[in-house]
Amino acid sequence: MARYILNPRYALRGWQGLPFALWDNAARRADFYPKEQFLLLARCDGMGDIDLDALPEEQCAWLSRMVDAGIIRSCETPAVLRPHQVYRTYPCRYKASAHWSITGRCNFRCKHCLVSAPHAKFGHPTTEQLLDVVEQLAECGVGFVSLTGGEPLIRDDFWQVVDALCAHGIGISTIFSNGYLVNEELLDGFEQRGLFPSFQMSHDGVGWHDWLRGFSGAEESVDRAFALLQERGYRADAAMCLHRRNAHTLRDTVNHLSSLGVASLKVNRIQELGEWKDAAAEVALSQDESLQVYLDYLPQYFADGAPLDLTLDGAFAYERAEKRISFGYERHCERDPESERRLSCGILRTSMYIGPDGRVCPCMSMTVQEEDDAFPSIFETPLREILGQTEFMERCACTVGQIRDANPECKTCEWVEQCHGGCRAAAYNSTGKYYAVDPEQCHFFTSGWYERFKAESEIARYPSDNCGGADGCFPYWTAEEKLPILGVSPKIIPTL
Repeated sequence: MARYILNPRYALRGWQGLPFALWDNAARRADFYPKEQFLLLARCDGMGDIDLDALPEEQCAWLSRMVDAGIIRSCETPAVLRPHQVYRTYPCRYKASAHWSITGRCNFRCKHCLVSAPHAKFGHPTTEQLLDVVEQLAECGVGFVSLTGGEPLIRDDFWQVVDALCAHGIGISTIFSNGYLVNEELLDGFEQRGLFPSFQMSHDGVGWHDWLRGFSGAEESVDRAFALLQERGYRADAAMCLHRRNAHTLRDTVNHLSSLGVASLKVNRIQELGEWKDAAAEVALSQDESLQVYLDYLPQYFADGAPLDLTLDGAFAYERAEKRISFGYERHCERDPESERRLSCGILRTSMYIGPDGRVCPCMSMTVQEEDDAFPSIFETPLREILGQTEFMERCACTVGQIRDANPECKTCEWVEQCHGGCRAAAYNSTGKYYAVDPEQCHFFTSGWYERFKAESEIARYPSDNCGGADGCFPYWTAEEKLPILGVSPKIIPTL
């Protein structure tokens, strides 16, 4: 006989279609199990004995692996699970996180703002509305949020929202901010609550940040914020919007941000959406122009010792810790049925965006499509219904096969096995069709840029089971949910 108990980090959970989940409170995610294994895990409640002699050998070995992984531990005397660990089911399908705009207002006037915050186009929800969203996130088992805007730190009720999230055990992973209001008092407030979120702030080129942000002193304030975060031990990441006037500053900007302790920089050509749609004529770069800027910079980046982790649109990425080069546009998806069941974007399946107007979209870039009924408002339709058997959830689970079926020319393309169809937001915003091909990814392959970046990077092609890319093309999923299986979970889940 033996007695085990679940370690406090873990809890037993279930969602529609996926009732057998182990929630990791530290990683804020769920791992999913076959019924037999989950029921055995549920017996690890600190009270009942398990007759190991009566168990099949493979189940005994599995329990041993769970002990080694720190998920369960043996206990000689009876113990009791903590209240949060007891099995709970949620009335919807699974979402681990939300990227949440808690305001459509901002203290800057950025020329390229996706949500048109200079005009507060999407509004400024009331405190009551925000607290109701927190309740709905908790009801649906959402484990963590990232907070954005507009500028989230301008809200007078910011700490009220943070405290409500904490009260429901919902983590805060990242604060997206322009940096102007990042100060000692703010960081003290987080630390008093036992929170240590990362920060992502934009830096749009040494000497050019103020111009894009429409605010004199914006560059000075974000540099001060980065330096403060480094001093206080917070992780800070940066984003840079590339245009004709700041493209020449890329090298100086990377090195400058590295000196301020910034961990990573993501550079993107500004898309003709939101405010930029009207402001872009003189300074917008074409895709080819931005790709050439990136290609020209790569030798400089490595000559400078790869100062920070770097992502250049979908054309190139480098992770220093792993010394790993990848290409976001390249994710191997072969022509066989198994590959075609892969998710086109794993992040869409596990996350969502909630706008300041309450609209729930698969990601923030889709918020510009205001007339799409598939994206309802959480202020009008309960989140549990939005996360049910809806068109919204079907879009979140879009597969490579669905994209190829909607675009027959893809099946005969020479690049089909390197391509997963591209970004759903880019395809949708460019064509108005959700299952269309991402034209920028298509151009990257068919116009020779892929080979040029490969040659410049001087690396061998990745194996066919490497999906690559930062947005998570996961190789395993359930037939019913098309859900990526994470962590220690088995690769097969029964359909229920």
